[in-house]
Amino acid sequence: MTNNLELWNKVCKTNPNHTKKVTFGNKFTSVDAQYQIKMATEQLGVIGSTWGIKDISYHFIDSTDGQITALCQAVFFHPTGEFSISSSIQVVKYVNDKLKHDDDFAKKVETDLLTKALSKLGFNADVFLGLYDDNKYIQKMLEEFNKKEELTESHPRFEGVKKYIQQDKGNWQVVEKEFRVSQELKNKINNGK
Repeated sequence: MTNNLELWNKVCKTNPNHTKKVTFGNKFTSVDAQYQIKMATEQLGVIGSTWGIKDISYHFIDSTDGQITALCQAVFFHPTGEFSISSSIQVVKYVNDKLKHDDDFAKKVETDLLTKALSKLGFNADVFLGLYDDNKYIQKMLEEFNKKEELTESHPRFEGVKKYIQQDKGNWQVVEKEFRVSQELKNKINNGK
């Protein structure tokens, strides 16, 4: 029996350090696209070879006031299949009462397509399910994603950390971004033991 939610459960939680609140227009939480690509690469393989977007086509719609909207159709493929995905974006729109062309519209719409497609597979589902509207949930995710390992003398990176600290004369700031270190162990390393 296959577990249809196996991938979803692996990728549904989002590290808050890779999100930001969008406060203009509709208020929502956005997820950093590079973070999404990294997550997908970890689970699906290299973008472009085992997963990605293909067969992108644009259809442009002119409005009577000079604005232009691009409707985009594409196919998202991944190791176990593929599906159609679509998005739209204004290519020419009014900004400060003047028509302005968005030179980055293709990049923006491709990012939107990618985010929508990955969300269908469960990537960052907690954001899309509205859980990021709850500050308690965000705090829980911060704690989960920012757990630090305890540095001990038996840790595989202990000798490298010890060498770094002894060469840098006790500068623990960099080490403490990654590890929890007891004062006793700090004293031992600082004293060259």
